Amino acid sequence: MSSDDKNPFSIKSAFGTAFDDSGFDPADFREEVETQIDVCTYRGALDGCHAADCPVHDREVDEDEWKDRIALRVVTSGEQFERALNELSMTCYHVSQAQGFWNDDPRVMLGDLYSPDEHKDRMISPSEMDSLELHYKATKLALIASETTEALEAIRKGVDTSEHGFDAEAEEIADIIIRCLDYSGRYIENIGEIVQRKILFNIQRKKKHGKKF
Repeated sequence: MSSDDKNPFSIKSAFGTAFDDSGFDPADFREEVETQIDVCTYRGALDGCHAADCPVHDREVDEDEWKDRIALRVVTSGEQFERALNELSMTCYHVSQAQGFWNDDPRVMLGDLYSPDEHKDRMISPSEMDSLELHYKATKLALIASETTEALEAIRKGVDTSEHGFDAEAEEIADIIIRCLDYSGRYIENIGEIVQRKILFNIQRKKKHGKKF
């Protein structure tokens, strides 16, 4: 008996080979999943299901099945997940804008000196603007890394509560997420879909993605 036969909730048995395709689109299969898979079959292993006849809690859930359940959760909540993350990304970006963190964007600061029109007089060429923007993006990514360092230092120094009254570690992790979403709001189109696809891709990879740690 194959692993899929043993596991009636396998995402591979529900989706067939399409799940193994890097071009897999959760939206194409969401309706089918919602009609075939009961909520507890993917949520139960993670959240706990109290149904007396729930098949999930009558037996051990192996690693492959656990991965299947996570994938099913992503697929069935895909549209809401995508929309919520995209909206949160734009919110973080707009808050950051309002606080002045994008005032030094070269396309904002130097907009009057730049034109993509090759025949128009200008002081900054398209290639120069592209170079400035790459360096600006690098600065934004470095600021994301700085939040990671602050989270590490909070753990290393044993800081429990931040100066703002938050759990210190949690506050720095929140800052990492906010900066990532802020960056996405400015530069990445539809980060919600990309994150969703990447989760589904990662769940099919080798343990630790084939690395040592």
